[in-house]
Amino acid sequence: MEFPTIFYRKPGPYAGPGMTYDTIGVTDSAQAVALIDQGWKATFAELLETPPDPVEIRQDPVVVPEEVSAESEPVDLPTGPETANKPVDLPGDFMPSSDDGFAAHEPVAKKKRG
Repeated sequence: MEFPTIFYRKPGPYAGPGMTYDTIGVTDSAQAVALIDQGWKATFAELLETPPDPVEIRQDPVVVPEEVSAESEPVDLPTGPETANKPVDLPGDFMPSSDDGFAAHEPVAKKKRG
């Protein structure tokens, strides 16, 4: 092994293929032996061969808020012809305007030509 070199271990701040990993610079064989004893790998290929770390899966209970539970009263939303093509009040600055002062959503035929 030649020095200086880089050793690798999982997990860490760097993203790799399906994992995260960390790196450290190694300057001599004594440091290399100590790091290998701590789980560091001498090559990235060795790191890829190590099994993935176990992942803790939490299964928190699902809590349904009272206002959306199955026992809640149904809400009647307006539908049908009484709501079709009805204008909706929006804030005055909601619709963009074109450079000539007409709202951008107005049909071209309604624009004043001058």
